[in-house]
Amino acid sequence: MGFADAEAIRLGCITVKEGRFPEGDNEIALTEGIANELGADGVGQEITIDNQTYTLCGIINDFGRLWPRGEKQIEDNITPVNAFITQNRLEQVFDKSHSIIQQIVIEKETGIVNPNDDTLRLFSSNKSFDVSENFSIPQSFMILMYVISLLIVITILIMNKTRLLARIRNYLLLGMNKLDIFFVLVFETVSILILGVITGSIFSFFATKGCLNLILDSEYSAPIFDFNMTLNVSLILSLLIGLAIVFIVYAIYIVKQTALDSEISGRHYKNTKTKISIFKLDMLKNRKAIVAIVLLISLSCTLLSYGIAYRNYFTEDITETDSGYVQNDYDFQFSSKLINAPPLTDKVTGEQITPLLFTNNYEKNGADQDFIDSVASIPGVSKILAYRENQKMNLLLTKGSIDSYFDGCDSILDGNYNMAMSMSINNYDLIWNTFNYKENDVLVSSEIVGYSRESLEKLKDSVIDGEINIDKIMSGEEVILRVPAYKITEQNFGGTILRGIIPTEYDDPDAINMTQFKVGDEITLSGLLTDEPLNGGVAESDISLFYRKDVTVKVGAIIRSTDGNLISSRAGAACSVLTANEALDELGIPAAYSVVSIYTDIDANNTVIANELQELGLDYPNMTFENWSSDVRTYKVYNLLVSIFSVTFIAILIFVTFTMLLIQLFIKTRLSLSTYTLYRINGLTFGKLIRSLILQLLMVYSVGVVLSVPMTWLLIKNGFNILNSITYYFSPLNFLSVILSVFVLMLVSFIPSLILLYKRKNNILLD
Repeated sequence: MGFADAEAIRLGCITVKEGRFPEGDNEIALTEGIANELGADGVGQEITIDNQTYTLCGIINDFGRLWPRGEKQIEDNITPVNAFITQNRLEQVFDKSHSIIQQIVIEKETGIVNPNDDTLRLFSSNKSFDVSENFSIPQSFMILMYVISLLIVITILIMNKTRLLARIRNYLLLGMNKLDIFFVLVFETVSILILGVITGSIFSFFATKGCLNLILDSEYSAPIFDFNMTLNVSLILSLLIGLAIVFIVYAIYIVKQTALDSEISGRHYKNTKTKISIFKLDMLKNRKAIVAIVLLISLSCTLLSYGIAYRNYFTEDITETDSGYVQNDYDFQFSSKLINAPPLTDKVTGEQITPLLFTNNYEKNGADQDFIDSVASIPGVSKILAYRENQKMNLLLTKGSIDSYFDGCDSILDGNYNMAMSMSINNYDLIWNTFNYKENDVLVSSEIVGYSRESLEKLKDSVIDGEINIDKIMSGEEVILRVPAYKITEQNFGGTILRGIIPTEYDDPDAINMTQFKVGDEITLSGLLTDEPLNGGVAESDISLFYRKDVTVKVGAIIRSTDGNLISSRAGAACSVLTANEALDELGIPAAYSVVSIYTDIDANNTVIANELQELGLDYPNMTFENWSSDVRTYKVYNLLVSIFSVTFIAILIFVTFTMLLIQLFIKTRLSLSTYTLYRINGLTFGKLIRSLILQLLMVYSVGVVLSVPMTWLLIKNGFNILNSITYYFSPLNFLSVILSVFVLMLVSFIPSLILLYKRKNNILLD
């Protein structure tokens, strides 16, 4: 007995089929199943329960969504409320000998994500991470950005080297000594550094906030943007120290370089006669530039590879799901639930009787095609993935055909299959005689599951034997046989040895994964079905309500893993038969949609859609409605931010690579102009000169690419703990795209040098 207020009735989808809820203390409303058990004919009849007489005022559906399934309910075997009385009457009936369990329903607010929620079913990238950790940029990326910032500053300083040297010479002519010049340089750079850090920090804060507000609506932008003062201050201070060191070293270098230039300008050189090669001379004369270009190409390939791996790793969950088969990136989902049934009692004496077999109306608890069509018509719904299943169809074998696979499914290798552990049949002789089974027939616990065409396509990668022919499966001619590999285990619980089976990889040496069935074999599915809404134990007197259903199909493909499992799949099934949703109708097997996953458009109003789905769900009280839209939205936004960050990072890398390559190549070209002029004087054609330079460039590029391979592998595999597998990057397509992009950058950055050489094409005089 229990009481539910109006809000609980609404949330629990409890509907009155006849009459109303109780208003007076002597009234009671019963679920349809209990009313039938008590022999109630209709509303108005008097019902006596525990020496208390009530007037039946309403008959309610079996059951709504208010299921008391907490820890205490499970321990004390508390069943769902199936008799509703008034709150006042409840307090009168229950005295000190009866405990009152109060259920409180908490409805999650849209847009709020509880970090304590069990989100393991949502996304595989959680792996070993806490949800909050996923929302922070990894330290490895911070270090890389730190290095890039220093490289950008160093590049700018190198670009300004010639102009700064000229200015220092003027200082020397004006009478300043080296110490004064060093002080001026340090003062200038430190002042610029402090000003840049202040303005940069303020600008980056508001720019980041503004970008997030443009990308996200106000509902989601606030909790994601979190300015960690301690972390950011430490980063800024470390950057200040790093840049200060760079500036000081650069100032010392400039001062020494000025004195060195003055010394070199006074030297005299002797003419020598030797056979030289432009290729060798040019490479040896500018060794620093060559080494810098090689390292730059290597570092660029490595960092670009890291950016790709980072993005693939953290955004894979929205694009694909590898763990389990039912995708967990849905916004909403309806899933059928099994109905708890009261003990089977004799209607006359009230004594508990032993059931003939156990059944449930699970295949009738789910949704029908009308529900799917109604959901699809809701504006904003972009995709529906629905699955049908029937847990009553078993594999029909003979005793002589029980192989090691089906033998071990009961965890006892004795040459037999123990039906008592899985079939829940208490009188085999009666069942076998009534439904004309042969003496040596064996029913092996299995299930038949219908998938959408899209889902069947994705299962092709899991097939070990045969192939998935969609057309033959849709017609009902072929099915997919799933026989997950397993191994038998034993565990000691207080001196009691418990045996069981656990799934394992099919190529495990200890795995049991072979069956007598091969691709092309025919299998027979047999089940005891009923059109009546029976649930739980079945009395022998009700055996006439059942009929035998046999279906023969051909095995088109075999899967030896658990891929394709539904969240509500039959526990203990030795094997599964997978087919298309439409094929179940062709085979004549009754099966409702037990799992319906609903996806919405990015700009859809999920609050409105949730309300519409809840209204539709009122007609399907045996399906649980899950609203994951706020959680999924949060993770999708996170993946969006990761994508934006990765693309921005890669863009910065490309820009810095291009700039530094351009500077190095241009400086190298300018420093070698006098050499190139001498070659031109001695008869080297302009075309041969350019070909020689391009050949040098290709050799330098090749060395850089070769060096980048071990650097990339070490960085992704062992450098940072966020990437546990090299597979997120090392594919031929990714590797080729990276090295080609760096190659294009190198060629484009060489264009200014070519322009400079072309302008000097006919100038054979020394500068």
